[in-house]
Formats: sequence, structure tokens, C-alpha cells
Amino acid sequence: MHILVVAHTLLQLYIADMNILGVWKLAAVYFPNHHVLRAAAILHDIGHLSFSHAVEKTLGYDHRALTEEYIQSPEVVSILHTANLEPSDIIHYLRLPSPLTGTQNILGLDHLDSFLRDTYMTGNIETMPRELIKRIHCSEQGIETDEPTGLQLLRLIVQVHYY
Repeated sequence: MHILVVAHTLLQLYIADMNILGVWKLAAVYFPNHHVLRAAAILHDIGHLSFSHAVEKTLGYDHRALTEEYIQSPEVVSILHTANLEPSDIIHYLRLPSPLTGTQNILGLDHLDSFLRDTYMTGNIETMPRELIKRIHCSEQGIETDEPTGLQLLRLIVQVHYY
């Protein structure tokens, strides 16, 4: 049983790392000079624990609050300051609707990464993510693409959320 728990924990860490790297990569592709967004992309999920979304409500836990706490830690503050970034700017950015987090009506880079990665890893994707990314444009107003690519993204969203 102990090996299974360790293996699952390592898998959760791997998945979390892949999400952080994927979101950061998308931020770098679409917003190469938006340093606050790119730092927020790296830091947006550092408060997640294993099964975080699945158990947050039950345990009364909020990964966003822990993320903000970690961003204000001396180690992270020091790193951000070497890049001329303020922790308060990153936290403020993460609290707002943005290309990273999305809005009520607009898909954010965080979820785009999840849909692309999850459908790819389960073998349920028609087009390789790198090809889809070339057909998607992202701005502060959201994600834009042609109709066939948009419909393909909607199929990915349905696959990830309903299967």
C-alpha cells in the first residue's frame, strides 16, 4: 500500500509540473514580453496539494490562499525581486480575470493547457497540440481561432469534462 501511495503522489507531482510547464509555455508563446503573466503562470498552482480540487470543499481548503502565501514567502519574494517583479503584482494578477485564468465566458491558458494535455495523454485528440496552438491566437481579450479549430477545442473540452 505504501508503494501505491508514493507512486500516486509522484504521479500527482508529475501532472502538476506538466500543467505548470504547459501553462508557462503557452504564456511564453502568446505573451513573450508580459513578465507578470509569465511569472503568474509559473506560480499559479504552487498551493495545490494532491487531489486538491477533489477535496478542497470537503476539507475547507483553498489552494489559492496557500498559493498567495507561498508567493509572499521570503524565498519566492527574493526570486521575483531578482526579475524586478513584485509579489503583490503577481497576486493581484492571479485574482483578476485574465488570459491566464480566463473569465466567465473566455477560456484561459490554464484550462487550454489542461484540455490539450489531457486529451493528448488519453489518445483522444485528432490534431497534435503543437499544431492546434499554431492556429490559436491569444490576447488580453481571450482566445481567438477559426471555426474548425474552435469546434475542435469545444470537443476537447467536452471530452475532458464529461468522460
